Amino acid sequence: LVGSSSLYKRESFPGRGSSAFDGLDPFNTSQNNVSSNWTHQGADAGKYNNSEIWAVRILAMESNTDRRYGPDSSELDGTDFHSHANERLRILGEIPVRKFNAQGQPILDPEGNPDTSFLAKIPADTPFTFQTLDRNGMVLNMSQTWHQVRPGEMRADCGGCHAHSQLPLAFEQTAASQADYAIFDLSKTTPLIAPSNGGDPGLDEPAVSLVDVEFLRDIRPILQRSCVACHSGSNPSGQLNLGDLALVDGLPGDYKRLADDAQAQWGYPPVISNGIWRQTNASRYIRRFQSRRSLLMWKLYGQRLDGWSNSDHPTESIPGDASTLPAGANPNDADLDFTGTMMPPPGSGITPLTDAEKMLFARWIDLGAPIDTAGLRGHPGLGWFLDDQRPVLTVSEPRPNANDQAPQRIRFAYADANTGINPATLSVRASFSVQGRPANNELRDLAVPVGDGIFEIQLGDAFQDIVESAHVWVQIADQQGNITRVDRRFSSPASTTLLIDGFEADLP
Repeated sequence: LVGSSSLYKRESFPGRGSSAFDGLDPFNTSQNNVSSNWTHQGADAGKYNNSEIWAVRILAMESNTDRRYGPDSSELDGTDFHSHANERLRILGEIPVRKFNAQGQPILDPEGNPDTSFLAKIPADTPFTFQTLDRNGMVLNMSQTWHQVRPGEMRADCGGCHAHSQLPLAFEQTAASQADYAIFDLSKTTPLIAPSNGGDPGLDEPAVSLVDVEFLRDIRPILQRSCVACHSGSNPSGQLNLGDLALVDGLPGDYKRLADDAQAQWGYPPVISNGIWRQTNASRYIRRFQSRRSLLMWKLYGQRLDGWSNSDHPTESIPGDASTLPAGANPNDADLDFTGTMMPPPGSGITPLTDAEKMLFARWIDLGAPIDTAGLRGHPGLGWFLDDQRPVLTVSEPRPNANDQAPQRIRFAYADANTGINPATLSVRASFSVQGRPANNELRDLAVPVGDGIFEIQLGDAFQDIVESAHVWVQIADQQGNITRVDRRFSSPASTTLLIDGFEADLP
């Protein structure tokens, strides 16, 4: 179980930011005296008020197998995908945190703030991190550090979001700790914030273990349907050509222009002296993990979303031309202005994006703009959608090493946060006889479910004598074929006597 007592109690801003940007990371700069939070830890994605906090997103974080070795090696890259995180971030769930009583009034926490506590069940031993979301499902702040919980562990005592200088709010005093709170089971469903249609956001709960958003599968089809008609050819709108699909450095041209153009190879350049996009700018259109600060999302939503206004910072009047900045303006203090929408012209027959599709773009940006390059490189099945993590498998009984009483059962549990468990791969064996079966025989058909993913095999009278070294072997695979094995070595006293310094002592 993971949770928090409050998302209002936060110190998620950078420790050292730009004064021109209210202490946050600047839009773009050729200087080096700025905060590096977004590179190493995460921080606030622009300016926002606590009243804008609507939900928390829990992300699975997957380390990457280097596939430059072995039978599935790649000639170009060991990962066969690209993202701004350089690792796979997948959505385990988006949990609304605002609570209302029967009269529709906000439920308050003991400090008088709206109660934003939450509690969720996730697969154990699965690395994860958090993102706080606004009503459109866009990241307000993000932790980029890894976390995990062990089987049976509950971590809900953080007291806020990096609120180090404040007294924590006790989780036990919040709504999420109460018996009537519905704990979100992210091992069974993946709740997602749904478009609000003018009201409070809704919630979809697909019965899947996680949700991926990837460029070629999810984003490009929308671009081709609704954007390429204007953004293609020799004179594309806004100098953004989304019709060029030719590979550049192993990535397609439409992706490069949107999400991998830090060197400003295409379109309007930045106005700073070195002529490249710096800070968290992946391009003119996207800031890494910051959909609220991405020009692309402003265009899709028809408004500026980052908490500032056009008048807060200087902007060139002719895109990319530093000489058209206001007189005396420092290019390092410049940002972009919101100047219009990307709506198709009337009568064009072009289908505008739905609210759900706009939220899909936001999720894609906030997950690091992933693209599966495996197929492009001739390695289908080995890219973004590859389940690279072994399933979770825990043997809780017998305990490892010395057991002070004769074990009565083999107790184990398993889970998987991605492709899911393949039950047919379960194997349980023991180095001793169990229920009349000789040692080393398969025991999986004796396993009886006793809880959510928890199983037991009764040992009966297997331990009538002192056993100095015994083994239980359990293994399981997920649907990808990743295997986890546990070799539990233990010792056991007799059921009625305990050997102490060579003498038998009666057990109570």
